[in-house]
Amino acid sequence: MAKKKYISLTGIQYTFPVIIKVKEKDKVVWVSLKGNENDYVTANEDVQKAIEATDKFKNKEIGISEKQLADENKNDKKTKIDFDPAEFESVTDINGVIEVLNGEPYKVAKNKLKTPDSIKSAMETYNVSFPNLTF
Repeated sequence: MAKKKYISLTGIQYTFPVIIKVKEKDKVVWVSLKGNENDYVTANEDVQKAIEATDKFKNKEIGISEKQLADENKNDKKTKIDFDPAEFESVTDINGVIEVLNGEPYKVAKNKLKTPDSIKSAMETYNVSFPNLTF
């Protein structure tokens, strides 16, 4: 089975139980999205299905990173998440960018938006642009 990497899309470190069947019995598996990338990797198909059935996954609080696991040690940016392109022409400063990315529907934690590189990464991840902003 292929490995899947689940990531927190909100910047929050989540820990929650999922229930899978093992030999006709229910088994609780604890999933923790933590570490530098707030992530959890598993190759267990039952655990993957259980994670993808949770409200956190359905509400896009967590998602699947499409970045190759072999590239984890590289300094690559996270892959775009399925958000429609959005352009905010009225935003002309960094504070406005942080306000947009911290708000609905993106919900990026402010502590994840401290440097120009982290802001640019979030802009790319969530498919947003600010044409009247200069870094």
